[in-house]
Amino acid sequence: CPTTGTGRDDAAAWTGPVTTTQGVAISVNGRVDDVVKTYVDAYLTVEPASAIVPVNVPQTYTVTATGNNGGVIGGVAGLTPTLAFSGVYPLSATAQIPVAGLPLTRTANASLTAVDARLSLEISGTNEVGQPRTVTGRVEVNPGAGFVNAPDGTVINFFITSGPGALTPASCTTTGGSGACAVQLTSSTAGVTVVDAATTVTVLGVPLSRSTAGGSGVEIRWVDARLSLEPLTSVNGLGEAHTVTATVEVDDGAGWALAPDGT
Repeated sequence: CPTTGTGRDDAAAWTGPVTTTQGVAISVNGRVDDVVKTYVDAYLTVEPASAIVPVNVPQTYTVTATGNNGGVIGGVAGLTPTLAFSGVYPLSATAQIPVAGLPLTRTANASLTAVDARLSLEISGTNEVGQPRTVTGRVEVNPGAGFVNAPDGTVINFFITSGPGALTPASCTTTGGSGACAVQLTSSTAGVTVVDAATTVTVLGVPLSRSTAGGSGVEIRWVDARLSLEPLTSVNGLGEAHTVTATVEVDDGAGWALAPDGT
């Protein structure tokens, strides 16, 4: 091919596969020379490409940069994000990889899904002793797109942290798509009962354990009252007045005390 004023032929552009060497023989005034062009490449990987973890649990990603100019050169870096909120988070890594003196910019993508669950109990209240109190637990899960009711069959275990009473039964299973189920609490004595619950539910293959212990349980106050008369027996003469005194006492869980005025 004819040369230009530069002594080279620019009419043909070099193309070829990644990481290879191409050569061509050029004859000038009877002299044959080989012209060699080397194609280099690089790539970036992030592993794992996707991961699912509970909120507030770190996930380590390995970022590997690899360049190839006939041999392989590489470097490894680590990335360990911790997500406080559930959701699906895209991750991107970019690196400039020098290969045979040529800087090559490459990008690799990954994703991290943070899942969550929560357990709640009904609000606290006051009950008369001897009358059953229904305690309802509800489990919700968040696979990354918002909280929804836990699947049917999720088991909630209830336990008395402090105070009088008994639970019947001590556990239940969610049904009807509500994410909720209930047990009965009863007490024959006045006082304050704190009930907590715990559950383990699987979200996108990740088991999550949740408990209300530590301040999120319910507090049921059992109250009682009693009435007494005195004297129980007496002898009076005909026409004599007899005084009968009635006393009302109440127990709000802190012990017996006289009923308030106006009772």
